[in-house]
Amino acid sequence: MRWDVFERSLAEASSLDVSSGAEICTGINLYHDADAPQLCWAQETRAQASYGLRITAYRFDGGFLSLAIAIPRSRSAMIRRGHELVVNLVARASRPLALHVRLNLSVEHRTEELHAHRILADAPQEVVFDLGGLGLDYEAGVTMWFDLIFSEPAMAEITFDELALTLRPRASAA
Repeated sequence: MRWDVFERSLAEASSLDVSSGAEICTGINLYHDADAPQLCWAQETRAQASYGLRITAYRFDGGFLSLAIAIPRSRSAMIRRGHELVVNLVARASRPLALHVRLNLSVEHRTEELHAHRILADAPQEVVFDLGGLGLDYEAGVTMWFDLIFSEPAMAEITFDELALTLRPRASAA
């Protein structure tokens, strides 16, 4: 699964004063903890009619910048205990940045989180979340989203060339 920002041209870029919770496209919102950020995002055109996303943090007095990415119900309805959810990310930053990937799953009144940590590098990242040990009742309907959280993003440019989500069966013990 891919999101609109990577599939089609969006109408506009942001201004320099992006408020926390700003919508980049359907299903992707940008959050931060800065009081007076100079922060912007823009879509970039790639070869073969694909697109990328660039986020630039200039003056940034906060400690984190996060993309909250919703997983549509049509996709979360297919998920079962025997699956792994894989976040495939091709991105780079103007300097090394710590990346925290958090998968959030909510069923009825219970929310679970799975976490992974990376250093954003120029190489593709694959983050695998094993859903087998959570003990959630997936049949009851799951609301899911994941966060890409960057620590200390001041004076950094982050470029996303690809962001995709795949679902695959868990490896079984032999």
